[in-house]
Amino acid sequence: MLTEPLYLVLPKKPKQWMPEKLKQMMFSPKLIKQTALPIEDFANCPFILLKQGYGFRRTVLELCARGRFEPQIAYETSSIETAQSLVGHGLGLTVVPEMIVHRSPQQTYFSYSTNGLV
Repeated sequence: MLTEPLYLVLPKKPKQWMPEKLKQMMFSPKLIKQTALPIEDFANCPFILLKQGYGFRRTVLELCARGRFEPQIAYETSSIETAQSLVGHGLGLTVVPEMIVHRSPQQTYFSYSTNGLV
């Protein structure tokens, strides 16, 4: 079975729905690299997920369940690229596997580890 790192995708600029700790970190790139954020810090954030029936959706829901919350689903799409684009417009956050990471000036990627997001 193939496994690969996961990334939390967030808008590049702080949004009202973001946790305060994250907003502060976004103004300090050095702090971002040194700090791990637990997935549960994002429990009250809008999530953009793949539609039901997509296997990766289950992966994201399992990550949230490990953080002891059910994500607030703001949008659903059949395209992980569309999900990243919606994030770039500030409509929520998403999780993507490393092979799908599409670096853009509108998005920030945090790697996911068992200790949190770094």
